[in-house]
Amino acid sequence: MQSLQQIGRRSAVSGFATGSFFSTTARLGERVTPQAARAARTKGGRLPLRRKGFMVAGATLMGAAGLTVVSNPTDNALKQGAIAVQRSARVAVACVLCFNDYRRVLNSEYLTSELREEAMSACHKKCALRTRKVMEKNGGVYIKLGQHVSAMAYLIPIEWVEAMIPLQDRAPASSYESVRAMIEGDTGEKFEDIFKEFDEVPLGVASLAQVHRAVLRKDGQEVAVKLQHPEIAAYSRIDVSVTSFVLDLIQRAFPEFTLGWLGEEMREHLPRELDFTLEAENAINTQKYFAKIKGSPLKVPDVVWSQQRILVMEFIRGGRLDDLAFIDSNGIDRNQVSLELANVFNEMIFGGARLHADPHAGNLLIRRKPTGSKSRQNFEIVLLDHGLYRDIPLQARRDYAHLWLAILERSEPDIAKYAKIVAGIDDYKVFVSAITARDWDTVMAGVETPRSADEFKRINTAVGQGLVMQIIDMLHRVPRRMLYLFKTQDLVRALDESLKTTLSPERLFLNMTRYCATAVFGENLDRIWGEWSTGRGWVWAMNEYIRVYFGYWFTQGKIMVLERLM
Repeated sequence: MQSLQQIGRRSAVSGFATGSFFSTTARLGERVTPQAARAARTKGGRLPLRRKGFMVAGATLMGAAGLTVVSNPTDNALKQGAIAVQRSARVAVACVLCFNDYRRVLNSEYLTSELREEAMSACHKKCALRTRKVMEKNGGVYIKLGQHVSAMAYLIPIEWVEAMIPLQDRAPASSYESVRAMIEGDTGEKFEDIFKEFDEVPLGVASLAQVHRAVLRKDGQEVAVKLQHPEIAAYSRIDVSVTSFVLDLIQRAFPEFTLGWLGEEMREHLPRELDFTLEAENAINTQKYFAKIKGSPLKVPDVVWSQQRILVMEFIRGGRLDDLAFIDSNGIDRNQVSLELANVFNEMIFGGARLHADPHAGNLLIRRKPTGSKSRQNFEIVLLDHGLYRDIPLQARRDYAHLWLAILERSEPDIAKYAKIVAGIDDYKVFVSAITARDWDTVMAGVETPRSADEFKRINTAVGQGLVMQIIDMLHRVPRRMLYLFKTQDLVRALDESLKTTLSPERLFLNMTRYCATAVFGENLDRIWGEWSTGRGWVWAMNEYIRVYFGYWFTQGKIMVLERLM
């Protein structure tokens, strides 16, 4: 029987095209042959797939009923339990059907490997579409899970990724009556006493919440009101437990599908995303941090007030960051937008700001600089949706800065050293290819050089020779917090490409070098202070400080000169 994960590993090739670590081969217009990405077979000795499917179904239903009563010990527990079992029954039935479909394909004989691959691809698509229908019916957390899957092209079969993509913008809206009732119940105030105006049709709908434009009665301020879907509170704990349970069982049935961590992520972080007071705190902290950076064009909407399920913020009009017609019609320089976007996220990655881990085009607006703005440009970049933040330890940021400096300086010994420190990776060549979206030869020639046809050819050849499988295996060993950092860099890279600027790659890498050098400079100052305080003399400390200080400013001066020459 072929390994399900290795059957699905060709999906990683499409990851190059979707921007998840490997955006480069999108320009190739080619896909490596599936045979090149499917090389191994699993051993026997496991339960038959049919039995595994019924085990998953039965355990899911029993778990749902028990979890409902335990997690909701109220008078409505039985009613909610019945609904939870109905929701979980959909999941259980889909599990049984999918397990059975895979059983038939995997246990069948085929004349050629191509026919087996075609059958497996059809099975992937059929099961993925069936699962998507269940997610759409259940909504809420299930939509969120589907959106996660749609961004995992480098880990699961591409048919599943493509089937889940519609969930990115197909979340059902909660009714006006239900959100109005929730507002009154949560605030203890009459709806009319809070809002003078309230648009019944939401501006946007996501898996966990929706946003309405409104006007406050007390002062007439125009605001954006983010409201959690009312039913989320009743079923989120149950849904997370059930989905985590199913993912764990799938991993036990198919150890090669290492998806248990996704359940762990949901259990750990979803409760924080559902607490809008924490999102308000994230927004305020980010606003304060960038207010200290002179001339920064980043704008975070002001928080007006927040509760656990309601977030009211300043309403801002603007165009999406990828709306080139809007940018051009407002006399905004795309090149400057690109550089300022890089400044913002380099500060989050290498500086001291917390990492906004979801910077896609829907979460960023651009507008002309308003009166009173401190932006050094004629525009502001507006950062929305502050629910998904991650804390990157200071030393991890500094180690990552060392890694990028080593890449930019083409120092193979230092690349090997910091790839091990940052990600625990021995095969540093594969790792660097993943985070730079360039092949190793290009990295050694200068990662800032424009992509060539020869590089595309080398990448495609390497993929066909097993690069994909090496990358998949590597990703499972990388610390999760670093995966969020890599993902953010990829999303920013994709945003930058959507701007279609005339900047050379060298300019953006020089910009990154400035932030990396600053991070390493801070580390050196801490080292000098630490060694001096534990017994090193004043003479050593002063000499070391002078060496580090002038080395840092020499690097910054060289960057400034090179930027002016471009």
